[in-house]
Amino acid sequence: MPFICDDFEWKLVDDREPYDKHRFVVVRKLSVKPNERTPIRNFTVDEIRQRIEKFGEIELIEIMPNNALEAHVTFVSDRSAYLMLLQHEFDKKALKTQPFDIEIADSWEQPLEVINQSPRHDMEVDEHVPEIFKLNEDCLLHVFQFLDLDSLVSLADVCKMFNRLSHHHCFPHIHKYKVDTDDDPAFTLAKLRQTLLCIGPHITDLSYDVSYDEDDGPGHTSKFLKVIAQNVGPNLQRAYFAFNLDRDNRMVTLAPVLQNLESLEIEDRDEGSSYDINFQALCPKLIEFTVNMDMAMIACCKPWPSLRSLSVKNNMVLTTTTLISFIKQNPQLTCLEFAIDRSNKTLLILAVTKYLSRFEKLTIVNTVNESFFARNFASLSNLPLLREINLEKLDRSSLKCIVNHLPTFINLQKISLSCSWYKGVGIEEYGQSFLDLAEKLPFLEELKLQRIPIHGDILVEFISSASKLNVLYVQDCELVFSNDLISKLVDTLKVSRQESKKALQFYLNKKDLNELKTVKRREIEEYLQLKRA
Repeated sequence: MPFICDDFEWKLVDDREPYDKHRFVVVRKLSVKPNERTPIRNFTVDEIRQRIEKFGEIELIEIMPNNALEAHVTFVSDRSAYLMLLQHEFDKKALKTQPFDIEIADSWEQPLEVINQSPRHDMEVDEHVPEIFKLNEDCLLHVFQFLDLDSLVSLADVCKMFNRLSHHHCFPHIHKYKVDTDDDPAFTLAKLRQTLLCIGPHITDLSYDVSYDEDDGPGHTSKFLKVIAQNVGPNLQRAYFAFNLDRDNRMVTLAPVLQNLESLEIEDRDEGSSYDINFQALCPKLIEFTVNMDMAMIACCKPWPSLRSLSVKNNMVLTTTTLISFIKQNPQLTCLEFAIDRSNKTLLILAVTKYLSRFEKLTIVNTVNESFFARNFASLSNLPLLREINLEKLDRSSLKCIVNHLPTFINLQKISLSCSWYKGVGIEEYGQSFLDLAEKLPFLEELKLQRIPIHGDILVEFISSASKLNVLYVQDCELVFSNDLISKLVDTLKVSRQESKKALQFYLNKKDLNELKTVKRREIEEYLQLKRA
């Protein structure tokens, strides 16, 4: 129900009450006068508009002809008038400086906007007007918030009022948009254009994963990309694109929306393609760049001042020489993800240690059944800012070597370890080194273990020593989760965290989580929050 005025006090009118047009009116018009204590320099329409337009859209500002020091301001929405009065009263009680004295204009001068359509003999009621058009703006906006994006886009074409409300109050709050033909096989070019006309200027995150090929018509994907380039505004900061890149110069088509990107993840749908794109020229402001495809990246191998994070772990074409050259030219990198093989393991690790003095996060994927050289991996501990290490597809020898050397990385906050296959790996080979992680890494906050065998007793002892550990992932680690093990963990946390009393977030496989019967107990949730990984 709208706000109405009864002797200059805000109240609500019950729709069942008879409507009295001489007493109740919708307040959209306010009287504005200069404050005598804090006079403004120019009492003009422009000055008034500049100071009060923050409350909402203004329909009219008029200086009273019989009083040059009084103006009437008519807002488009009664809500705006109410907010302005509310702020005025708040500032007045807080003794804040106010440029204007504000009050409700004479009720007989208020705009005639019927707030209650109760039938009366002296009022003409259009019986053909749908009930929804009798609701005020606040009620309509409340209804709109239950609609999905497609419904909101269609709603904007119903009438001018719905269009105005949608564009002013709904679309500006939509910042993420995903185009995925797997989720919606009937997705059309017309639908994309209609949607982006509404939300394009506002979105900050765009995901585009379309599986159309050339059988869908010549230039089908290119037409989609042109619509994106034409309608997505400069607010776009993060984007994911997956399509056949090596056709029609498609990335150049997207150039207008790439110029301001901070994060880009790119994936090619044509696995057999071979080409190189100068992403540094297309995305000069990029901070994070993820390349989930095979690309030589010679065109990108140049200074890229804004770039801080590079992920090429799924790029099997990138050579060691090119990646090391990229590292040398971009010493500002703080995060790097790459795959390692027989030919590049030594050189890459040494290049990271030598050139990336600001390095904070390292991800390495081991693609061969051969352990890392211990002395080379240990050299990474000399990086003063290194906070996070993620090691994937480790074999038996690699795992033993890594766990033995990790306690020397005293500044680590996050560790993630995963084996390609844990068969043949014995916990006795690295059990004590695993416990040393908790004792010798005082800042460790997060640990992820995947396909790494571990005993329940060792896990309990590890948690007892890792006082700052906030997040723990244990997946496919041959650990039998039982109510007794959970009880031991909780008892350990009660003792080790008496001062902080911060619960440990414990992520498990769905199967392990479903077999436990203690998840809902409050005394457990206070110390151990069991979650699905």
